[in-house]
Amino acid sequence: MSSFVGRTDELVELGRLIAGGRLVTLTGPPGSGKTRLAIEAASAQQRTGRTAAGLVELDGAADPREVRERITAELARTSSAGRTDRGARLLVLDGCDHLLDACGRALNEAFSQCPDLRVLATSRESLRHPGEVVYPIAGLPVPGDDTDATPAELLRSPAVRLFADRARAVKPDFRLTAANTGRIGALCARLDGLPLAIELAARLVRAFPVATIHDQLDEAPLNLLTGGWRTAASRHQSLRAAVDWSHDLLTDDEQRLFRALAEAPGGFEPDMAAALTATAVQPRAVPALLASLEAKSLITALPDETGDARFRMLESLRCFARERLEDVAEQDTVRERAAAWFVMALGAFDETGVLSRHRARRLARERANIDHTLAWLRAGDDPRQVPLVAAVEALDMIMGAPTARPPVLASVLSRADPLSGYHHGALSAQAVLTAWRGLDDRARLLADQVRTGASRTGDDAQLARMETLLDLLRRPGSGPAAVRRLRHCLGTSRLQDDMPMAALSLHLLARQVLVTGETEHMAEPVDEALTVARDETVPGPLRPLLMARGALALQAGEQQQATSCFTALLHAAAGHPLWSAGALEGFALAAARDRAYERALKLLAAAEELRPTVPEVPATGVWWQRQVNAVRTSVIEAVPHKYVEAAFTSGRTLTSRQATDYALDTSVPTGEEPLSRASLSEREWQVAVLVSQGLTNRQIGDRMYLSTRTVDTHIRNIRTTLGLGSRAQIAAWIVEATPRRSAG
Repeated sequence: MSSFVGRTDELVELGRLIAGGRLVTLTGPPGSGKTRLAIEAASAQQRTGRTAAGLVELDGAADPREVRERITAELARTSSAGRTDRGARLLVLDGCDHLLDACGRALNEAFSQCPDLRVLATSRESLRHPGEVVYPIAGLPVPGDDTDATPAELLRSPAVRLFADRARAVKPDFRLTAANTGRIGALCARLDGLPLAIELAARLVRAFPVATIHDQLDEAPLNLLTGGWRTAASRHQSLRAAVDWSHDLLTDDEQRLFRALAEAPGGFEPDMAAALTATAVQPRAVPALLASLEAKSLITALPDETGDARFRMLESLRCFARERLEDVAEQDTVRERAAAWFVMALGAFDETGVLSRHRARRLARERANIDHTLAWLRAGDDPRQVPLVAAVEALDMIMGAPTARPPVLASVLSRADPLSGYHHGALSAQAVLTAWRGLDDRARLLADQVRTGASRTGDDAQLARMETLLDLLRRPGSGPAAVRRLRHCLGTSRLQDDMPMAALSLHLLARQVLVTGETEHMAEPVDEALTVARDETVPGPLRPLLMARGALALQAGEQQQATSCFTALLHAAAGHPLWSAGALEGFALAAARDRAYERALKLLAAAEELRPTVPEVPATGVWWQRQVNAVRTSVIEAVPHKYVEAAFTSGRTLTSRQATDYALDTSVPTGEEPLSRASLSEREWQVAVLVSQGLTNRQIGDRMYLSTRTVDTHIRNIRTTLGLGSRAQIAAWIVEATPRRSAG
């Protein structure tokens, strides 16, 4: 009865799979819309006139006999309807989860009796039937994290379109606006794009503003997302019921592991999963249990980027698991296991302050989980927070945190017991971090303190580390000798697998240019440093190094090289305003050299709007700012005042993404597009234009090399997105929208 939104590609793929196999099983997590997608796919098959479709709902079926009776009755109904002479029969077998064996036996009988039968089953795990093709789905695509996206751009997301459609169903005057669309996008992302959760949230707009719904989801989402359709099965009435249906089918060990994983919000690998369950589940059983939970769509396998198996749990499932954890009073026990495992994962860091390549990369993957555990440790005086806080701040330097955060290690160390066993390594890490922040005097004091302690204990490695740091801090900070020391420190740190010291060396090389203005013979060492930063996967220093290389290219008059560096910096600086502003300033200086004064002024104004009011560390550098200010002054003097003000005003109105596009010469218009036009994809626009020309679906398909079924799906999506009721209304809308599109 309600509109079907999105899933165009899935419908096309399901049609192909149904045509090529006798049993297709649609799997996915609770609330992902398996039932609705299966019914829509079957309806599309039936509309071709060559397939008779039927539906068998297994809610309430208690035993194999009842499953067999329901399938037999539906097959008899489609046969008596006199439709089997038109082609194959397609049966949607909905909700097989609790009767997998019974469904398998019943299908064996049905397939043997009906040679033309094809089955589309829905289940949270596969039936493991001979010849079965499994087609997994997840949530609808959600908007990205682009905070500058316009309402029209966010409306391209199927998840946002679904929310808007269901909200209008309960509140006809509901509209997407610049004020609420961002919250809707964040809400859909928070719900992982699950259609059931989005529909339940959308129904709340009758009583609450979107902002209130978004904020309340952080408190108790499962309590909020209730009130599904009265005609729906009980497992579709609320998000909790949907998850509970799956949870009740788990074994005891699966339930223990499932609820323990609630304490891993950032995802997990098998070793961490085993640590969280410890004695509650045999460690050797954990891989098989993870595979089972993944097969049942309760956890999701992440793309293999590192060669290690990694999983995550959807946020709605994690909320349910956390409730179960609280019900059995195991929350503190699991958190204690997590804290112990993270300290173990640090290796010798608590003694040395050194993070190896392997440990740094692994801890970077666990960053969200470490933050979650630290929030619990900070509620008390647990000394384990000392090495974990030190490791987190070292990771920020090595990997490049997207947003600078005030350091807390110093305050944590001041409250900690120096004899705890965690103090020495954290103090060494703090010395390096303080040097990175440019506080040289304080870094010297810390390095001397660590060196004194290392002398007493005979720790030669720590002595050598602090001597190297003091050597960098006590000598003159410029000239060829300083560069040689930095390169030597970089090489030594890499050989010793000391990633914090290597990152510090890379940062200091960039500062030789950006802070001191040293440009003579710096291209080669900076190029070498860039190669190291990329090879070692240390993105923290990559941004200042790209900035430094671009500055060197400008000084040498190498415009193309400079543009290449600032382009790379813009891409690397996504979500980091300081370096985005620096890249825009680089483009502005290049434009000024080309006498493109208006462009230079607009980019400088956009950079000023982006640059944080509180400087982040490490800063872009005093020498660089002098260059920017000098160019700004010279350009203002070269351009009439009224043009200067117009350019500054235009630049200040650019969003971060518009400024990026302008710098890269994509020349997008800065004004917002009409919501309705921009909400269509290019393919949907093309289909709508052909509809307005009076073409049938088959003619459109021939023209665009699409199947008639795909064209039909596109048209239904167009009508849903634009709120139109017929092909004639689509045609009228095209006539109105075409001049605007041409003008754009």
